[in-house]
Amino acid sequence: MAARQVGDSQMDCAELAAEMQELDRKAKRLHGEQSQKAGRNAALGVGGLFLFPLWFAMDLSDAERQEALAMQDRYSHLNRLFNKKDCEGF
Repeated sequence: MAARQVGDSQMDCAELAAEMQELDRKAKRLHGEQSQKAGRNAALGVGGLFLFPLWFAMDLSDAERQEALAMQDRYSHLNRLFNKKDCEGF
């Protein structure tokens, strides 16, 4: 998953928010697949419900870690666009 994709800059506030919500759902699903891991993940997962970046502190395999980092980069890029377009409270 590329952090920047063609058409990102043309997205409106609702589209940016929807894309960020989808990334959050994917992160939660990734966490769910790892539910058998240590209790540390459970604590971070609960915190992640309130703060998206915590999803990337979980104990993941290398492939999962790469996927999580790609999602984090994409989310950060979209969040920058969201803020640049002054979408707060859109």
